[in-house]
Amino acid sequence: MVGALAKRWCVVEKTTTTTTMTNSKVELDVHLCVERPARFVDAMADAGATRFIFQWEAMGSSSSTREEGDTKQQLQSALKLARDVKDAGMLCGVSINPSTPTSDILPLLESNLIDVVDVLAVEPGFGGQKFNPVALEKVSRLRRWRDEHYSQKASVKEGDDTTMFVDILVDGGIDGRTAGVVRDAGADILVAGTSLFRHPAGFEEAVEDLRRA
Repeated sequence: MVGALAKRWCVVEKTTTTTTMTNSKVELDVHLCVERPARFVDAMADAGATRFIFQWEAMGSSSSTREEGDTKQQLQSALKLARDVKDAGMLCGVSINPSTPTSDILPLLESNLIDVVDVLAVEPGFGGQKFNPVALEKVSRLRRWRDEHYSQKASVKEGDDTTMFVDILVDGGIDGRTAGVVRDAGADILVAGTSLFRHPAGFEEAVEDLRRA
């Protein structure tokens, strides 16, 4: 769902409900690139979303009045939203724009409320944009930070319910040419859209391109 922070808007609540009713085994992430995403927590939970990913830049004041670097207010708003998401029964993730440094969100990640960071490799709003390599350095930095905080993913999952392992996701410009370098930088999850649905050889070949990368 995008709007206000991005120039295009789509409504996903009905789509979310339909998807979860069709297949209860589907894990459904919703990325809300909107101002005041807290408005949609209950609706997304009721619709069956598994994970609620909000935009870090949407925290704090409105985009028209927010002062650059106002990370303290952003952090408090993000912490409250993450708690509300967890209380609603969903996992919670945070997404950052290409211009946002990873250092801004590290205090949020240390709260153990976030289980995925969505590193945008394009500006939010529409598909088909070119991959921005700034995402690679962000992924590397997040991977180094994570390695310093967690020994192994398996050990975190085995009974330590106070520690939330943070996956690193990259969204935007992912195709057979970029998937490999993103993975090598340290990403755990890749999100592809345009490269799958507009591949000249069809969807199945597009999937194979990603697998071979």
